[in-house]
Amino acid sequence: IQPYDKIAARGLPDSVADSLNKLVVVKLNGGLGTSMGCKGPKSLISVRNENTFLDLTVQQIEVKILIINCSSTKDFTVFF
Repeated sequence: IQPYDKIAARGLPDSVADSLNKLVVVKLNGGLGTSMGCKGPKSLISVRNENTFLDLTVQQIEVKILIINCSSTKDFTVFF
């Protein structure tokens, strides 16, 4: 494990950069948060500074994200 600053300063070999360009994060977004008093997916619950769990996920990673929804969460997520 190396600090990001050290890696960023040195740059990545082309083969690693090419691999990272193909990286996708898969996020399961199934199920409603009804037990938590939510009327939509748990990922859309506001948790910090009006950011949702989904906002925080998007902010923390800089790659493509594939969100897998169920029929109950699809419309909420598309609207988001």
